[in-house]
Amino acid sequence: MLHKHTCIAPFINLTIDPEQNTSPCPYLGGGTWQFKDVDFPDIWKSKKFEKLRKDHLEGNKPTECNRCWKDEEVNKESARQRTNKLHNSETLEKIIHDGSYLKGPKVLTMKNGNICNLQCRICGPKDSSSWIPEAKAHINNFPNDLEHTWFDIESFKKNWTDDQMQNFYDMSNNLTRVEHYGGEPLYNKRVEEHTERLVEQGLAKNITLYFNTNGTHIPSQKLQELFKNFKGIEFNISIDGIEEQFEYIRHPAKWSKLLHTIDWCNKQQNFIWGIVSTVSNLNIYYLDSMLQTFDSWGKQNVFLNILENPKFYSIVNLPENIKSLVTKKYVGNQRLATTVAYMNNQKGDDLIWKKFLFWTKNKDKYRQQDFSFTFPDFHSII
Repeated sequence: MLHKHTCIAPFINLTIDPEQNTSPCPYLGGGTWQFKDVDFPDIWKSKKFEKLRKDHLEGNKPTECNRCWKDEEVNKESARQRTNKLHNSETLEKIIHDGSYLKGPKVLTMKNGNICNLQCRICGPKDSSSWIPEAKAHINNFPNDLEHTWFDIESFKKNWTDDQMQNFYDMSNNLTRVEHYGGEPLYNKRVEEHTERLVEQGLAKNITLYFNTNGTHIPSQKLQELFKNFKGIEFNISIDGIEEQFEYIRHPAKWSKLLHTIDWCNKQQNFIWGIVSTVSNLNIYYLDSMLQTFDSWGKQNVFLNILENPKFYSIVNLPENIKSLVTKKYVGNQRLATTVAYMNNQKGDDLIWKKFLFWTKNKDKYRQQDFSFTFPDFHSII
C-alpha cells in the first residue's frame, strides 16, 4: 500500500530543458541536475533520483516538492495529485515490484525553449522570445526586482542542440508518453524533428504525444502526417478569456484563429483536446461566463491553473474589498470554490497590487490597448 504522500513522477518522468537541466518533475524546486557531461541512463539511476524515490515511498515530504505541498495545504490540486491521477497507483506498485522503472522513463517532459509567437500579459521574455523587444523597451519601467527571474532577457531563443536530442533517443525504448511545453511547441522546428525521429526509430506506436499550446497554430502538414504513427495525440489549449479579453491577455493572438484551431481539433481522430485557463486578476471576474462558453463547445476537460508568478498578477494580492465582491459573485459555484478559497487564503499586498495597476497602464500605452474598455465590469469595481 502506497503512502498518501507518494508521488509517481520520480519513477516514471524525466523532465529536460534546453539549459541542460534535468529533473524527475517539471515543477521540482531546487532539485535539477545538469546533464551536459552525463548520459541520461546514469542520471535516471543516480543517487539523487533514487533518494527522491525513497523519500516518497517512505511517506516523507521532500523539500524539492514544496510547491505541491503548499498547493495541497490550501486545497489547490497539485501537480503530484494530477500526475497520480493520470498514472494510477497500481502502475507504480507494479514497476517498483519488478524494478522495470530502472529501464528508463515512461514519460519524457520536454521544455522546448522560449521560441513563441505571442506576448501574453502573464508571460515574459524568459518564456517567450516575442516578448524581448518589449522587454528591452520597458527595462527601466519594470515594477520590481522581485520578478527579475521572470523578466530574463538573457533567455533569448533557447532551444535544443543536436547532441541533446540524440541523448534522448538512447533511452527511449520505455516511453509511453512525450509531453511538449514551450514557448509554443508547434512554432518550434525542433519539436517536428524530435517527433520524426521517434517515428524513424519505431517508437511512435507506443507513445501518446501531448502538447501544451496557445491554440494559434494548427500543426504543420508534416506533423499531421507524423501524428498518424502515434498511439494518441493530446492538446491542452491555453485560453484565459473570451473574444476581446482573450486577445488582450494573449496578445497578439486572434480569437478567429483560435476558433479555427478548435474546429480542426474536433475533426481529428484518435485525438483528445482540453483547455488550460490561467487564473489571474485579469480574468478572475469573468470565470463564470468563460466556463459557460467552454461548456457550449462540448465536454472537454477544463483545468483552472491558478497563477502564482508574477505576483502582481496573482489573485491573492487583490484588495480585500475586491476579494469580497468576487467571493459574493461566485457563491454556490462549486467549480470555482477552490479558486475562491485560494484567493482568500492569505491577505493581499497593497504594494504589489499597485504594481499591477502601474504595469497595466504602461503596457496598455505601449500596446495601444485599454484595460478599462476590455474588462469594463471589473474596472468599475477597482
